[in-house]
Amino acid sequence: GTIYIAKTPGELFANDFFANANNIPLAPFSYNRYGGMAAGPVVIPGYDGRGKTFFMYGFEGIHESRPRNNGTPTVPTERMRNGDFSELLALGSQSQISSPCTRRAIGGGRFQQDPFPGNIIPPHLINPVARAALEYIGHPRTAGNADGTGNFQNPSLPEDIKYANNTIRVDQNLTDKQRMYGRFSWYDRNSNYNNYFNNLATGEWFKFVSRQFALDH
Repeated sequence: GTIYIAKTPGELFANDFFANANNIPLAPFSYNRYGGMAAGPVVIPGYDGRGKTFFMYGFEGIHESRPRNNGTPTVPTERMRNGDFSELLALGSQSQISSPCTRRAIGGGRFQQDPFPGNIIPPHLINPVARAALEYIGHPRTAGNADGTGNFQNPSLPEDIKYANNTIRVDQNLTDKQRMYGRFSWYDRNSNYNNYFNNLATGEWFKFVSRQFALDH
């Protein structure tokens, strides 16, 4: 039989590109892998299986927590949360937003609507349900780009993983010419990731379950 334990220090890993770009230090990292295997003849009170019946059992487990870069997500700026998009006007007229309440037909199958003065949505036009939903959306973490994108860099966001794999096998020598074996394996993996806003609005649970059985004669 064998037993093993492997641990990887987080200090050996390089920092994420986006973390370096935003002066964010290396996030905590842990990786622990362990397992073992035992095999031999089946010898129990009342039965001596030496030369006839053999068993093998193996296990491997991994407990890991590692940063999982979430790309370049974007959230509304503080001013945008209150309907003020005036910052975007510096990018050009393509960033001008208009009021759908003023839409009207101008002939030829065309429609026109008036821009919001100063690119600011009046408070009375912001639906209270939408305003309440904003409470579940995070606030900017980084400066972002001129157009407001990429302002929620969080390369230190972890993925927590627990993994376990088990296999047991029994071999039986029936005669000098006949043998059979049975094997059962079960595997479980659970991980939690993409919990960007740390509330009910985000986060994913990944659960992978595998069960296998084999019988050969």
